[in-house]
Amino acid sequence: MIRSAFLIVAHNNFDMLKFLIKSLDSEEHDIYIHIDKKCGDIDYSQFESITKFSHVKCLRDRINVFWGGVSQIQSTLNTLETAILGGQVKQGYSYFHLISGVDFPLLSNKDLDDFLEKNKGKEFVGFTRNNQDLENKLGYYHLFNDGWMVKLIGSNRLHNFILQVQKTLHIRRYTNIASFAKGCNWWSITEKLAKALIANKDTFLKTYKYTLCCDEVFVQTFVKQHPEFASKLYNLDDEYEGCMRLIDWTRGTPYTYKESDFKELSESNRFFARKFDSIHVTKGFYKLKFKHNDQYNNTRL
Repeated sequence: MIRSAFLIVAHNNFDMLKFLIKSLDSEEHDIYIHIDKKCGDIDYSQFESITKFSHVKCLRDRINVFWGGVSQIQSTLNTLETAILGGQVKQGYSYFHLISGVDFPLLSNKDLDDFLEKNKGKEFVGFTRNNQDLENKLGYYHLFNDGWMVKLIGSNRLHNFILQVQKTLHIRRYTNIASFAKGCNWWSITEKLAKALIANKDTFLKTYKYTLCCDEVFVQTFVKQHPEFASKLYNLDDEYEGCMRLIDWTRGTPYTYKESDFKELSESNRFFARKFDSIHVTKGFYKLKFKHNDQYNNTRL
């Protein structure tokens, strides 16, 4: 039997988040949510009381999350750690899935569980072959992408100036860039890998402090350095098949799926698509994709 914990990191569009929670509702699924502290006071019951089967828990100890900063890694690890602890009450989870609050499943709950059962033990982590930007992300100190420093007036100009000084004086954050790896920051991993990540939580936060966008680096690098996990990768040749996400960077940053994309979405075999910003679109896709599935007719949407 496959049991899954879904880790959702969210910062806006709560109507979409509620619909996502309801779509994952299943006896074998539990949901853990980190909402950016910058969202202010939250009525957690609006998320925790809307499922019929799944246990839903919102983290109370929320942090401010800033794009590109180590806070992205910290919020992910905090949510993962909460899910691991929650799973101990239910004899653990087979898989942990990291998604955003504006993602949406492309498989029914049953189809997802069946796929994971057939591929049990595989790690769904995407790797890119293009690591050229790691020189910038890891090679230099990025001092203004987290915490109070982000709010400084002129921080962008100051950041660029400090980068130029580092390049001129040959100051380096890391020199052995080849030892790192990069890929999509959304993944589905086994309990064994999840626990290994949490065991190294403090190391990750120290290693990737003052780096840029290393939420795309820390898991891939850890897997690369540990053959027991690298040997279990589902697909090392295709980044997004590897993590089983449908994400389009050619039409956007990333592209926001629309009603005209229903055919593409319905024909995909991926776990999730990213991203949506309309509840109307996701409801339409939901009906199109799952209208013949009795399990979903019983779910309160």
